[in-house]
Amino acid sequence: MYKIIILMMFPILLSACNQGKLEQLEKENASLRSKIAELSETEQNRFNKAVDVLNTANDLHSYRKAEKTFGEFIEKFPTSTYIAEARKNEQSARKKADVIEKISTVKAEVASLIEQRKWNMATKKVNSIKLLIEKNEYNSLLKQIREERYKPRKTTIDQLRLEISEMFIAYEVGEEPGYRRFRKLYLDGERVELIGYAPSYGFINTTYKTITLWSRPGCMKGENMDIHYEKTNKASYFFNVDPDTIPCGTAYKVVGNISALSNGNPWFEAETIERI
Repeated sequence: MYKIIILMMFPILLSACNQGKLEQLEKENASLRSKIAELSETEQNRFNKAVDVLNTANDLHSYRKAEKTFGEFIEKFPTSTYIAEARKNEQSARKKADVIEKISTVKAEVASLIEQRKWNMATKKVNSIKLLIEKNEYNSLLKQIREERYKPRKTTIDQLRLEISEMFIAYEVGEEPGYRRFRKLYLDGERVELIGYAPSYGFINTTYKTITLWSRPGCMKGENMDIHYEKTNKASYFFNVDPDTIPCGTAYKVVGNISALSNGNPWFEAETIERI
């Protein structure tokens, strides 16, 4: 019985053995072919391949690969007639890779400095690569810094009126830090974003170019504030629109600069006004 089983298994074992040897031979042949190809490769072929790698390079990895490829050519063919051009191309690939690497590093540093609110340092970093990047990319990075630096603080009309009132009282009696805060608000203002709601009457004043918004959802709830719209793209719209067509409680998102007058009253100069 056991002899029969062994006889039956023998062809299978023999086939597996032969298959293993075949695979090993194929691997050895492939390795041999590769070595033969490498040995038979001429200087010109090797140089042309390196040039192709450089010509198709478009990122850090591919330029580093081109640099390495020319380095290997120089090492293998130190007396080649192509050696001067190979060294020149190796240097060119290295410089381009170094530039890409530097730009990438600086961008990461700029992002970190923006997060830390170190605006001047972030701007200096961008200027350090000004000559290495396109004008549009340079301007885009500066714009990113400006937008984050002057990003409007989200607040409400109620909150603004309360803050300005408290600062003005502190200003009048010379109490710190309210005194300095009011002075800063009076001189520089602050960029803010708020949502306000249209009233049932007195919404638009075309003489003073203002709209009046109220602080809370609904019709004329909470505190109100005049919003100067002259510097927005809504100037002609508010001049021509019929206020009666604007339902009481209509919501508007406003971005602009809030400052204080010498008498403590708020002054809101809008940049954008958007009906929502």
